[in-house]
Amino acid sequence: MASAERELEAAASVLAGRALLGRASAALASDEIVPLVLKGVLISALTEGSGIAPRPMLDVDVLVRSFERERAERILTAAGLAVVARTLTATTLRDRELGLDLDLHSGLVEPELFRIDADAIVDRSSEDRALFGFLVRVPDRKDLYAHLVAHFARGRSNANDRRRLRD
Repeated sequence: MASAERELEAAASVLAGRALLGRASAALASDEIVPLVLKGVLISALTEGSGIAPRPMLDVDVLVRSFERERAERILTAAGLAVVARTLTATTLRDRELGLDLDLHSGLVEPELFRIDADAIVDRSSEDRALFGFLVRVPDRKDLYAHLVAHFARGRSNANDRRRLRD
């Protein structure tokens, strides 16, 4: 596949990811839950217009306070997303129409790997309406970097996993 085609597919996936974030944010707002945006969808918005080619978006990651997670799951399933997986730190919900997953986090990494207080990250975050055109929470930059480093370190322990190393 040519580079231009890959960039167009990546751009389309970013638009789908932002649409999924908008749907989830609107549904959660009905119960005054404001999701904190993480990883790819956040980085794509922060780097938009910089000349950096978009990366394909495979899923959308958001963080809610731990006591909000079960309620957020109920709201999102009522809005049409389907739960496809659940771990200690996240629930994966699929939007079949967009063909993307939303990872609803209440923790950022497995507790035995790193001591990251996800609720404190939400507390330090700020509300933002301008970045996506609807209300989300955006992490403090230090928390954003710490999460990205922890995520990278957690998932890159296998040198033979080229997909993860490419990230």
